[in-house]
Amino acid sequence: MAKLRPKTPKLAQKLSQCATEFANLRYAKAFCANKDSIIAHHILTEEQVVAHVYSPMLETIGEILIEPPRLISLNRYFAGQRGRTIDCFDDGAYYVYAESMDAIPMESSLSRTQYEPDFFEWRPEDLPETSLENKFRLQKEYPSTIAVFALNGSTRMVVYADLDSRWSLSDVRTDEEYGLSVASNTGQFPARSTISPVYPEAAGGGYFYVVGEHEPLPNGEFGNPVILRYRLRYF
Repeated sequence: MAKLRPKTPKLAQKLSQCATEFANLRYAKAFCANKDSIIAHHILTEEQVVAHVYSPMLETIGEILIEPPRLISLNRYFAGQRGRTIDCFDDGAYYVYAESMDAIPMESSLSRTQYEPDFFEWRPEDLPETSLENKFRLQKEYPSTIAVFALNGSTRMVVYADLDSRWSLSDVRTDEEYGLSVASNTGQFPARSTISPVYPEAAGGGYFYVVGEHEPLPNGEFGNPVILRYRLRYF
């Protein structure tokens, strides 16, 4: 019977480091791939916030100091669309918080031009220490920013929920409308915004994708949901 060799100090150190990396990724609410690195946007919302950068082998490359959320309690309670609060573009990563007017570039050297869509409303105060029921009610008093998508390498689409009722689409039957804001990271076209009756789940190649109804099968049963593709005219 083969004997197990005891772990060397270097191996033990490496295993401990790997465990730490996986533990850090567990607390990432979203991440994206930028060239040969993975950038993780973490759940923790302290006064000083860092984004962790990993190699494809999940080894820590470094950290990027980013803006903390203005409303810490709101972001602890409301995390936005799971896995979609950061996305990577040709010029780096952009991220959002629940109160964000637009996506924020992670690299401080990038353009800081922020676009304010018509349906956006500035939330003046953070959520107080109160019951979850009250937090749910207060959170919905203003629009919340839930996601940022890379439509392509230089075009960002930010998604907002809980819009004011005056933005409802009267001619469309839907449970909820979402605000979409599309802007160019490089200033190639004026920013645009619109109201959408569908909920974006992914984006790429100039399109965004939505999970539709289940596909009806010939035998009368239902199969997998249909994936619908939409293209915004922003030029």
